[in-house]
Amino acid sequence: MTTAIGVDVDDNIWMCSSDGMGFYDVNVDLFTPVHELDGQEVVDIDFDATGNAWITTSGGIWFCSRKDHKVEKKVSSDLFSPQFSCFTDKGELVFTAENSNIYTYDPKSSSLRVVKAEPEALQCTSKKELFPYVLRHI
Repeated sequence: MTTAIGVDVDDNIWMCSSDGMGFYDVNVDLFTPVHELDGQEVVDIDFDATGNAWITTSGGIWFCSRKDHKVEKKVSSDLFSPQFSCFTDKGELVFTAENSNIYTYDPKSSSLRVVKAEPEALQCTSKKELFPYVLRHI
């Protein structure tokens, strides 16, 4: 089942599913699976200001380099299961989690923090709904 779709600055189309993910490079007409995420529930994808992919999965937060598509796990999710994610203009990745919290992850310092949110924010079902709540708390 498809869980999310994203398009990066190079026009690659990223397809996330309940069993992994991959991307379609329109320039060479080639689909490439991301084998590091095989079998994982990939929940969402977003891109930072430099075009790198940030991927939230049931197993944590992953980073995929724009330059070489190398995938690296950044945060394990032993205590939470990430859901929707989005980048702020401060360069932080923000995501909701099944444990009813909103988190921010700062890639520069590798720091993860919990953000208190209104109960309504935890009912968001899309990035578009989540973002206004997040902006009030970061």
